[in-house]
Amino acid sequence: MQGPSRRTLANSGPPQIVGGRRQNTTPSDVSSPTSACPSFGSVRVPQHTSTRVLVTTSYPAHADDFAGHFVRSEALELSRTGDVVVVAPRAKARHLGDDVRVVEVGGLGAFGPPGLGANLLRTPWQLASAARFFFALPKALLDARPDALEVHWPFPTALFVPRSLHAIPTTYVSHGACVRALVRAPRRVRAFCIDRLLRPPVRWRFVSVGLRDFLLEHLDRELAARVLRQSFIQEPRIELPPRETLGRPWPRPALVLVGRLVPSKCMHLALCYAAQHEHLRELDIVMIGDGPMRPRLEAQGSALGLRLHATGALSRGQTLGILAGAKGLLFASKAEGCSSVLREAAHYGVPVHLVEQP
Repeated sequence: MQGPSRRTLANSGPPQIVGGRRQNTTPSDVSSPTSACPSFGSVRVPQHTSTRVLVTTSYPAHADDFAGHFVRSEALELSRTGDVVVVAPRAKARHLGDDVRVVEVGGLGAFGPPGLGANLLRTPWQLASAARFFFALPKALLDARPDALEVHWPFPTALFVPRSLHAIPTTYVSHGACVRALVRAPRRVRAFCIDRLLRPPVRWRFVSVGLRDFLLEHLDRELAARVLRQSFIQEPRIELPPRETLGRPWPRPALVLVGRLVPSKCMHLALCYAAQHEHLRELDIVMIGDGPMRPRLEAQGSALGLRLHATGALSRGQTLGILAGAKGLLFASKAEGCSSVLREAAHYGVPVHLVEQP
C-alpha cells in the first residue's frame, strides 16, 4: 500500500473489493475535467459517492494497537473508492488520521482483549456492555445510510441489522470466533440463526477454506448447500510496517508464542512441544499476550523446565519487533480462520513450528 508510512500489505493475491465504488448520478455525457462536481450553467450538481459501512467488534485505537488491524487495512483500501464508516465499540480510532469515519456504539469492556468469551467468564457483568453494542447498532447503521454493508464476525452481530437495510448489498466476514460460536450452539439454534443470516442479497466471506469446511461439517446437507452457494473465500488484508521501524528484538535467542491466552489457542500444547525437543529447550520461550490461561501456562512452563517469559499484552510494535527477531514461532491454535501471526511470521522470514493437535 502506498502511503507516508511506507508500509506493505501482506496478502496472498490481489484484493477482491466488492462494492464501494464511486457512483455518479449525473448524465454520462457530462464531464468536467477541472472539477469534481459537473456544472449546468450556474448550477453545480454534486456527484454521489457511495457509502460503505463496516461493522466490527475489533478495531485499533491507535497505530500501535494490535487489535483489528486487518479490518483497518480493508477500510483504508475501500476508502480509496468511496466513503467508509466503521461502526465499532471504540471511537479513539478517529485519532489514527485515516480517511475513515469511526462511530462508537459502546461495548469495549466486553469485546476488548482477551475476547468476548474470556471477558464474560471472568466478569459476567460485561454482558451488559455487549448488549449495549448490539442494541445501539441499528440506530448507528440507519444514521450512516449505507449503500453497502460489511459485517465482520456476523454471528450474532448481523442479526441486529435493521430490516430496512436488508435489501442493500451485504457481505459477512467470518474470521474464526463467530464460526466457533455457531458450532458450539445447539443444533436447532445454529440452523435457525444461519437461516436468518442467509437472506438475499447476502454474500458470506470466509477467510480460509478450512474455516468454511469446519462450519459445513456441522450443518445438514440442505443448509450446507445454501452456505456454499452464497459464500466465497478471501484472506483478510494485513498492513505490516517495515522491519527497521519495529521495536527491539528479545535480547537472547528465543521462540515466540503470540496470542490470547485462552483454551482455543492451545498454548499448553506448544509448551509441551518445546519441552520435547532438546534444541528448543535451550532457547528462551517468550509468551506474548494475556488471558485467563496465563497462571496455568506459567506453572506448566516452570514444571517442564522451560525458560518461559510471560510478557503480558504488548504494543503492536513491541510484539512485531520480538517476533521478527525470533528463532521461531510456536503455533498450536485450533479452528483458526486465517491467523495474522502466521502471516506476520512469513512476512518477516521467521520459521514456524506447527504443533499437531492430538
